[in-house]
Amino acid sequence: MLADGRQYPVNFLRKGPLVFMGIDGRWRREFLGEGQPVSLYLQGENLKGHARVILDDPEYTLRIFAELRPKWPAWLPRWINGKLVEIKLEAGSS
Repeated sequence: MLADGRQYPVNFLRKGPLVFMGIDGRWRREFLGEGQPVSLYLQGENLKGHARVILDDPEYTLRIFAELRPKWPAWLPRWINGKLVEIKLEAGSS
């Protein structure tokens, strides 16, 4: 859930204190710059963290997307693929 109360279902990958989301819509703009606090409900857990879109590290993005969306067709241009959002969970949430 975003700070303004909006909710979105997303695909996700959880790796320890980090959760990654792939976002295909314009709402990724919510996480530009410093990002914003978020609440998550994942696999029966209520979590809190801080989310930001990753735009400045293409190698990191590709590495995470290889796990997050392993069946994404390689022939599609990269600009079609979603943006990577990284959420750092608050202590006690992981």
